[in-house]
Amino acid sequence: MPKEGAVEEYLSCNWLEFFGRNMSHEESVDMVRQTKLDMRIPATGLFALVSLEVARTHLMDLHGIAMEAVHYPETKDPSHSGLHGFDPDCEVERVEFARVLCDTIIGQFPAKK
Repeated sequence: MPKEGAVEEYLSCNWLEFFGRNMSHEESVDMVRQTKLDMRIPATGLFALVSLEVARTHLMDLHGIAMEAVHYPETKDPSHSGLHGFDPDCEVERVEFARVLCDTIIGQFPAKK
């Protein structure tokens, strides 16, 4: 967690395929939910499923931003990853990066069951 006022250098996410390529999205999201038990997530919170290939293509084609996903496993969150490619000091790039990710959401799952 960055200090107050600090900007993260990557966008945290979870790599669903970490749990197995033969799992459904719902099963993988269930695994992610288990890693988030210690987090305060609102009852109305959602997990978004994004096609990284589509997002990567859109970011490059529309904004010249090369997105990269890097696996950063944590003890309690083994699928934790980060999306890189935006300049953390450039608000326009951060906003466009987030906008393209929002535009490429292919599914939503309740954060709590």
